[in-house]
Formats: sequence, structure tokens, C-alpha cells
Amino acid sequence: MTGVGSVPAAALDPELDAAVRARPGFGTEARLDDIAVIRSLRDTPAMLAALGRSLPGDDRVAVENREVPGRTPERRLLLRLYRPRHVEGGALVFLHGGAYVLGDVYVEEQRCLHLAAETGALVVSVEYALAPEEPFPSGLEDAYAGLCWVSGQAEALGVDRGRIAVGGSSAGAGLAAALALLARRRGGPEICFQLLVYPMLD
Repeated sequence: MTGVGSVPAAALDPELDAAVRARPGFGTEARLDDIAVIRSLRDTPAMLAALGRSLPGDDRVAVENREVPGRTPERRLLLRLYRPRHVEGGALVFLHGGAYVLGDVYVEEQRCLHLAAETGALVVSVEYALAPEEPFPSGLEDAYAGLCWVSGQAEALGVDRGRIAVGGSSAGAGLAAALALLARRRGGPEICFQLLVYPMLD
């Protein structure tokens, strides 16, 4: 007996199972066990271009990509920086959602623009490694490398080293929580706040 997606039918409330099955198009959804689909969902600009759309913008925020040293000497790490017109000194190291297998630094462009514009914080989105090609803890180590770079470059970035936060959504929020624990264990950069949006913690 099968349930919805990878959820066994026995674990799903019968009313919910019936409601989901009644949806138009049920059974035609992309599945996370389809690696070709997973890979196609890792390039947000390409997907938007295919739809005739482009990344959102905000006149209050300047955006740039930077490649910085990664978790190993040969690895480079992509960071996307969202600098508000009036930087207030804080920074947020942000990790996108995507079930640990999907997404990129562009997938939460609107959220990062909004956070930067409304808080005055420099938002730094980290392009962390994704499974199954690079399983845990690769993504977490990338996140830690990004956090260390922001802390190490705080003065040049106009950031108060004592006001660095971590955050993310869904899988990214789970990584952010793990990042806070890892930084504490390693005596790494101090973290002043966690912004965990519907975090995957279990």
C-alpha cells in the first residue's frame, strides 16, 4: 500500500490522503527520488529564463556575487551579498531551503532582498553543497566556511563582528541551527541570533 510521495499510506491521515488524491494532476508531480528532476531544480536563473521571467530586484539593495575560499583549499564557495543602501552594521548568513537536495543562492532572492532592505543588515546567501552528490556534512561545512568569511571580513564589509546572525528557511533553517551548534563547538564566530523559518530540525 502506497501513500503520497514517499509517505506510507499507513502514516497519513485517511482524510488528508483522500484530499490529496482528489487534487487535479495528482500523480504527475515531480518526485524527489528522480535525480534528473533534482538537478534541473538547481539552476534558478535558467528556470526563470525558460519561463520568460527574471530575478526580482529592489532599488534599496545592491546585489553581488563573490567567490571566496571554501571548506577545502581547492574548493571555491559562491556567496551572494545583498547590501542595503543604509547598512546598519549587522549581517545575516542565510541558507536557502530545498530539502538538502534542491535550490541555489538565487532561489530565495525575494526573501533576501526583503530582509536586507527592511533590517539594514548585510545578507549573505551561501551556495552550500547538496545531496546526494555531496552528502552531509558537506553543506554544513560550506555554511561554516561562509560564516567564517563574513566574520573574518567584517571590517571590510562594514559589519559589526558582534552582530552576525545565521538563518534560513526549511532545510536551510535546519542547517542554520546546526551551524550555530558547530560554531559554538569549534569556538568559531559568535552568533547573536538565529532566524529559523519553518526549520527542518527532526
